[in-house]
Amino acid sequence: ATGYNENVLISEGHAVRIHVPTDDSLGLTWTAPGFTPGSDWSDGSTGTGVGYERDSGYESLIQTDVHNAIYDTSTSVFLRLAFAYDGTTPLEALILQMKYDDGFIAYLNGTEVCRSTNITNDIPGTAQASNHEAGASFESFDITADKDLIAVGSNLLAIHGVNVSTTSSDMIVLPRLSIRYSAQDTSTPIWYTTNGSDPRLPGGTIHPAAVEYTEPWVLNESLLIKARSLDNNGWSALNEAVFAPRATADYLRITEMMYHPADPNTEYIELKNIGDEPISLNGVTFTDGITFTFGSTILNPGHFVLVVENLSEFEKAYGGDLTIAGQYSGVLDNAGESICLIDALGTEIHHFSYKDSWYDITDGQGFSLTIKDPSAENLELWDDKSGWRPSSLTGGSPGSDDTGIIPATGSIVINEVLAHSDQIADDWIELYNTTDEDINIGDWFLSDNNDDDPNRMKYRIAEGTIIKSHNYTVFYENQHFANPLDPGCSQPFRLSENGETIYLQSGQNGLLTGYYEDEDFGASEPDIAFGKHQNSTGTFNFVAMNTNTPGAANAYPKVGPVLISEIMYNPPAGGSFDHDEYEYIELRNISADPVSLQEWDPQQMIFTPWKFTEGIDYTFPLGVSIPAGGTILVAKNPAAFQERYPAVDASIIYGPYPDTQLSNGGEKIEIAKPGDDVNGLRYYIRVDRVNYSDGSHPSDFENGQDPWATSADGAGDSLHQKTPTTIGQNYSNDAVNWHAVFPTPGH
Repeated sequence: ATGYNENVLISEGHAVRIHVPTDDSLGLTWTAPGFTPGSDWSDGSTGTGVGYERDSGYESLIQTDVHNAIYDTSTSVFLRLAFAYDGTTPLEALILQMKYDDGFIAYLNGTEVCRSTNITNDIPGTAQASNHEAGASFESFDITADKDLIAVGSNLLAIHGVNVSTTSSDMIVLPRLSIRYSAQDTSTPIWYTTNGSDPRLPGGTIHPAAVEYTEPWVLNESLLIKARSLDNNGWSALNEAVFAPRATADYLRITEMMYHPADPNTEYIELKNIGDEPISLNGVTFTDGITFTFGSTILNPGHFVLVVENLSEFEKAYGGDLTIAGQYSGVLDNAGESICLIDALGTEIHHFSYKDSWYDITDGQGFSLTIKDPSAENLELWDDKSGWRPSSLTGGSPGSDDTGIIPATGSIVINEVLAHSDQIADDWIELYNTTDEDINIGDWFLSDNNDDDPNRMKYRIAEGTIIKSHNYTVFYENQHFANPLDPGCSQPFRLSENGETIYLQSGQNGLLTGYYEDEDFGASEPDIAFGKHQNSTGTFNFVAMNTNTPGAANAYPKVGPVLISEIMYNPPAGGSFDHDEYEYIELRNISADPVSLQEWDPQQMIFTPWKFTEGIDYTFPLGVSIPAGGTILVAKNPAAFQERYPAVDASIIYGPYPDTQLSNGGEKIEIAKPGDDVNGLRYYIRVDRVNYSDGSHPSDFENGQDPWATSADGAGDSLHQKTPTTIGQNYSNDAVNWHAVFPTPGH
């Protein structure tokens, strides 16, 4: 038969040696087969986990509990699993399957073969992984590229399990390692019965129900095969195995989800065969989100199949001529949840989470979530808003492809906004056509986030409004969206100087269609616009602009007068204090005049200080100022800072911020000045922000490489703005403007 079978090398309950490290003193020596574990290693069996709350659902998996060893001590656990390979099984594919919480790094005979994508720090003892909950089924990692590491005889799989924190309430590391290989064709006669009974009766006669196969048997669907072997007229015990066509996992994709329909009885999930050959869905199962197992369904190339919550109600809404595999158990969570789809062998096809916050119009307004590119090789796109779009039309498009009805996502963008007009007469909203084609936006809608129109259809753009290729159009407050004399203005609105969200939605004949764009912005200074700025990594920020440019290309972001110029986020060890106590942030005044870090509130008749609004919790005392061209330091612990940097003038050192600390894995730091006080709520205007990284987050960047230097991550360097006073090269929130060098606080 064609397809594949498995030789399981490591399964649940496998013998394991376990160690909880508190530092990196072992390096990677422990991952090699020749390493001899000391007395601080213990024996156990997989899975290995910790979870004193016992509400995680992992209790049945935890055969070796390391809670007492790891809790409040370390975030790491080392596992060594010895296994043998006799060389008889063809080593065509090597698959590592994992149930893990929160992260892991896997080594085969001393060489790293894979790691979870959420690892933010891999140094044992202090290692960190962002939160990840183990699912009901294994997650599969194809490590076939490293199959040559396996030797005939003894081998070792080593796992570094990583927790989110030392006080996390649960942890699980449960590996399964297997070889997958093709089931070979044979011309030797095979007698087969579908009920598992002996193909031959006593005396050697053939069972009437048996069938002889002398030609290759092509497997077209997932099947449970039962077999016995004949030896000296005696039949063996019954053996059974599941065989599955490999193409099912390779070419079956979830393409659309109506998770929160306007009619709650019309939920559905759409799947598509993106391959060139028919695939079998037999045994394919949804295990998270909903529960459903496909029967003997063959899905042809390019075709769709649906699973629905309520078959009768779905057919009332959409008719009875669509291909529906059946009705699932459970309902899709309107707030978002995890979806897992596996094939008949348990191989993971999809495991992703959707969120209701991605698009307002898919959350109860009648539009579905639709994958942008069903054939995308990167399955992580299913786990991210950027991989999805709203359906083109209300009701979605179950069983069909709705591309081409509306422009592709990102074709028309909200490019620049003035929300705090003072000397300038009008607030305004600028749209930009990013494509090579002219686009008609007539009948589209602009709105803000005030709830006086929850459908976001306050201003209807005039019919026939066309934005030419790579061109702009601007809508003004007094001419358009706040002008009751404009026939498109059904609900006049103005933009808030304290920040809000602007929405752009496509429409037709007064009804919404599925193009959707929004931009949120914070409090703004008078007459300073916000605009899109593309960083060196390919990502976009919506930030204050150096110059307003309605109807033209955006200027460089507004920088200064104060910026973040140096960051020591993960200081090296050494000294009288814990290494984290030596953190600091340097601020630089790049202007020609002193800058006071306080603002006058004319309503309350008081001065209000600047503060950090992200990263750390610190508010400056009144009276602080930075001289022209000067710097100040904000230290987590000023005493620790002065011990390490005694030459720095104590008068420019501020702090402490004892209740917070900078993340060693990277985070946003923002310094802001006070704006309006509205009914006791103080708004803050961003002065500078940087979203730094420790250099270990390639999946966060378009080119797949993290551009931040790693030597600032505990190795002694700090992050420095390269050219803080050079306009056009000093926007803080771009990695290209930073490098890691020896710390020079105050210089």
